[in-house]
Amino acid sequence: MTFALSLFDKSAFVAILLCFLANGNPTNIESDAGIRLAGVGTVAGTAVDASGLNEKFVPAQGTTADEVPSGRCFYNNLLGGISAIAWTGADDTYWLLPDRGPLDGAVDWTCRIEKVRIALPALPQQSVSVELLETIILKNCDGIPFTGLASAYEATKEHTRRLDPEGIRVGKNGNLFISDEYGPRLIEFTTEGTFVREFELPDRYLVDTPGVSKPKENPFNHSGRQSNRGMEGLAFGDGGKMIGLMQSPLLQDSYRKSNLDKPAGLNCRMPVFSSDGKCECEFLYQLENPKNKLNEVLNCGGGQFIVIERDGEVGDQANFKKLILVSTKNATDIKQHNQLPPFRAPEGVTPVRKRILIDLLDRKWGLAGAKMPEKIEGLAFGPDVDAEHRLLLVASDNDFVPEQETVIFAFVVPRQLLETEYQVSLNH
Repeated sequence: MTFALSLFDKSAFVAILLCFLANGNPTNIESDAGIRLAGVGTVAGTAVDASGLNEKFVPAQGTTADEVPSGRCFYNNLLGGISAIAWTGADDTYWLLPDRGPLDGAVDWTCRIEKVRIALPALPQQSVSVELLETIILKNCDGIPFTGLASAYEATKEHTRRLDPEGIRVGKNGNLFISDEYGPRLIEFTTEGTFVREFELPDRYLVDTPGVSKPKENPFNHSGRQSNRGMEGLAFGDGGKMIGLMQSPLLQDSYRKSNLDKPAGLNCRMPVFSSDGKCECEFLYQLENPKNKLNEVLNCGGGQFIVIERDGEVGDQANFKKLILVSTKNATDIKQHNQLPPFRAPEGVTPVRKRILIDLLDRKWGLAGAKMPEKIEGLAFGPDVDAEHRLLLVASDNDFVPEQETVIFAFVVPRQLLETEYQVSLNH
């Protein structure tokens, strides 16, 4: 059974039905570690939110998309582009975080968050309903809505209006902490979308010459984040600390044949922020392949995290879509390293330890094939299934393409598996 999602009515509080379709009998889809796939759900790419922003987009001149692709129609109220998901910590309500909008920063997308109720029946069952509760606009320190428009920047990060939200977590005070790719930035908001404060990132993460696209940024910068490869993931750690996750190596940590070539490397940084907003240390995560990217980090407790590492392929071409269990327990602080070798760890540096938790392309899940999304981006724990098992939701980003669905995978994971440190490592 599937559900086709229609447009919201004027009340703006209409439920979206999302069907988690179990692959056969979920109790029989189980790995050796006791992980179980509970179901797979989809949300139509034509679904819209409760923002009421129904204007049609006209791409800005000078961007990478000067006209809307033939046959596609983009509006400012699309419900898609989900780059992160976070449990509110209360009942069955979650935050969904769309990114900078359609067409890679070419349109004046209004940045927002979506509050939803996900009603999970006793697992395993075949369906779950998702009800949109609220759409909230994110505003900067001047009270002006953030935009996904790539050209909406000024000389200083404090006054830039552009934002590419990629990670979201809920603090103990109930406020929302959101990471951004453009800066990169880490900002605290109230649940009404009001700007509270911004964390301080080391200069090595920032570019000197911002631009509207990769060809207009990467060649003109020698350090800082790669264009559209900023702080993709965000997690709360022990003691209220925050852990960021860079999607790719920084420019100075990459191999570049010339300024015009794509930067390549294995060494991605995980900055750790204290509760007062200072970056106090950094860890090193090494990619399994320089073509891979990182998309999310989720705290399991005890210095262990789940990280999404994936390739950039879709459907049958996909080769690497994995949830990696990471331990920072014995990792070296690399804060004093302003530059890293592109393909090896510096002398005396121990990267985070890695172990495969879930390979989404493993045949036992039945997920590989034509319908596998390119961008697996969101991770969140929900309410515990029971005393021994946690609910893990994994969300995809459909890039706001109306023809593409948002896909959500629901896994049941033994708590002991997440809390046990393993000695087998994938590190190079």
